[in-house]
Amino acid sequence: MNSGRGVGRMRPQGGGATSGPEPCSLESPVITNWLPAPDARGPVTCHTCGCRLEMVAPETWRHFVSPVPGQDARGDRPACVDADHDRFGHAFEDAVVPH
Repeated sequence: MNSGRGVGRMRPQGGGATSGPEPCSLESPVITNWLPAPDARGPVTCHTCGCRLEMVAPETWRHFVSPVPGQDARGDRPACVDADHDRFGHAFEDAVVPH
């Protein structure tokens, strides 16, 4: 008598190999080929509040946009929320010029 286990299951014949598409892995270029290359220097964070910034132009970063004026995407209200930032997270008004 059949106990119900394995009903409808078929085992591959032969060496156990099945035909079909190869499974995708996280390292597959098909999954990530639309993403920009990661910045080798790491993410840019705001020097004032620590929020992660997004690149809006070459060498210019800003807080992520929020629908509420004067507030970043997390709901914080740092003084530099509407300012452009440099690579080191300093608002351009406060940016330190390297010597």
